[in-house]
Amino acid sequence: MAVYTVSITDGTTLSSLAVSAGRGPKGDGFTGGSYESSTGVVTFTSNDGIGFSTGDLRGDLSEPGPIGDVTPAAISGTTGTFSGDFTVDTDTLYVDSANNQVGIGTSSPGSALQVEGQITGTAVQQYPTDSTLSRVLLNRAHGLGASSAVQSVNDFSAVPIIPTGFYRTGANLNNVTNPPPNSAYEKSVGMVMRGFAGGAGILHMYSGDDGQPLRAWVGAKASDGDAVSWAELFTNESIVGTVSQSGGTPTGAVIERGSNANGEYVRFADGTQICTHRQTSSSSSNATWTYPAAAAKTDCLQISPTSMTGVNVPAIAPSTAGSAIFTLRDALDFGARVEADVWLFAMGRWF
Repeated sequence: MAVYTVSITDGTTLSSLAVSAGRGPKGDGFTGGSYESSTGVVTFTSNDGIGFSTGDLRGDLSEPGPIGDVTPAAISGTTGTFSGDFTVDTDTLYVDSANNQVGIGTSSPGSALQVEGQITGTAVQQYPTDSTLSRVLLNRAHGLGASSAVQSVNDFSAVPIIPTGFYRTGANLNNVTNPPPNSAYEKSVGMVMRGFAGGAGILHMYSGDDGQPLRAWVGAKASDGDAVSWAELFTNESIVGTVSQSGGTPTGAVIERGSNANGEYVRFADGTQICTHRQTSSSSSNATWTYPAAAAKTDCLQISPTSMTGVNVPAIAPSTAGSAIFTLRDALDFGARVEADVWLFAMGRWF
């Protein structure tokens, strides 16, 4: 024979609570028990159940369970205390009183709070770039924990409207506003870091796909509405390439080196250009050297020939920004022209 005790702590219901026989779900009637109005405790010794016919608490308590099941009405009150474990629908909600752990979607929590299944609602981040304070972050939030492509950015001028995080450019840079200069590569990735007063810093990287070298840029803006100012970071893969400039500001590689049938040349990002060549002079007239890379102008062009045989004396003079004339004379034969190899050197500017 089991003994069940029900404690009711809502004082407003004690005076109107009555125990009625014959209300148990088995229909055998109430065969024993007592009610203490001063404490609100109902004690009964029957397995057949106990019913409440009046008051704020109505329904039947019956086997199974520590105190039975309440049907069909809900328990209402202003305060209440449960001792021991608490279970709602097996694992919808479970409280492990011994270990002070709560499970949602599980009846065997392994921590203070264990939730099985997805969490939704306004307390959870609504989309990957949602920066609302105090919301639970989603996987891939601001690019964190992403195992696939992170959130794309098509307007770098929108920074710092874009929250701090990791991003990528869209597949078509023609549709991207204010991208890094000369970053004509799709699917680049970057990191945005927001600062004070609407300022932001950006690190933008190109992965080197399609046979292109690895490249990286840093960008910054002082406040909302400002365009991003970009500067490229150079690596061993990008320091040598094609130099370029815009309005005197370098926009390409640091060093460019090349060669052709007219010789070799080196161009530097600051505008300096050096050309060299080995060529044979003429014994009948001046010879012409076309530079392997044209100079920007002749007024700052320095040309130097070096004879590679005997006591011959070379002479050279620029004719245009793209070529020079030279000759080689024999110092021991009254300056007669000589056909021999001459080492040619020209230094000037490419812009």
